[in-house]
Amino acid sequence: FVNSFLSMTIDLEVAKVFSGAGAFGPDSPVQSVIFEVEWADSSPKQGLADIHRLSCDHDENEILFSPTYT
Repeated sequence: FVNSFLSMTIDLEVAKVFSGAGAFGPDSPVQSVIFEVEWADSSPKQGLADIHRLSCDHDENEILFSPTYT
């Protein structure tokens, strides 16, 4: 169960930066993971908030995912 908002981006390159992709060697027990989230509705009204205009860094293309969204 997730009890806080999840921060996501629509930009794969931004996701790679935040995930630390490439920061760990192939034999390291710690590895970066990037999840791809898809939803059926192309313009969801509930559960997701596009906040890139409110962000200090607009280039992050940040979206918040609500923990109560089903």
